[in-house]
Amino acid sequence: MPRYLTIAAAQSGPIPRTATRAEVVEGLVGRCARAGAGCEIIVYTECALSRLAHWWIEEEAELDAWYEREMPGPATQRCFDEAGPLGIGFSPGYAELAWREGTKHRYNSSVLVGRMARDRQYRKIHLPGHVEHRPAIPFQIWRSATSRSGPGLPGVARVRRRRRDVHLHDRRWAETYRMLALQGAELVLLGYNTPAHFPEYPRSTA
Repeated sequence: MPRYLTIAAAQSGPIPRTATRAEVVEGLVGRCARAGAGCEIIVYTECALSRLAHWWIEEEAELDAWYEREMPGPATQRCFDEAGPLGIGFSPGYAELAWREGTKHRYNSSVLVGRMARDRQYRKIHLPGHVEHRPAIPFQIWRSATSRSGPGLPGVARVRRRRRDVHLHDRRWAETYRMLALQGAELVLLGYNTPAHFPEYPRSTA
């Protein structure tokens, strides 16, 4: 018997540095509403809640302001409130700040909620970008400077009767998909955040 799953890809552009937190959340809520009740899962981009991907931010307070300390939190509860009545499962990528034994840890994370598994979290393993500031280029891919690697692959979530799904945003390593397939994964939800081109390598594309 064929099995069908309706998935929405919530494409978004870069978040301006002048954007407020409320404006960013409003954009996510709007995409969820447009997907509507006919959608079963909506997949947002990596770092969908923050402007960290392309701006070099030196002030610790400004940097921390774009990290989530809990999911949902005061700023993101609206996303959960919108998806719940529509019956939509969703997977947002976000920058996570966690404290462990008095030490601050930052992660490039995503969570899977709703139809599949409540609060199923993944922390990115392979961090892209650079550590040092590169002022000669118009934007910065510096996630490796602001995050640490996650502990490992997530478990596979069961959807409906037999479908097994997983969410992540480590997209370039074939070993990732092999290991997930061995766990019985049938579908990988992959939201990522990347520029259309790299100024240092103008012939390359994302």
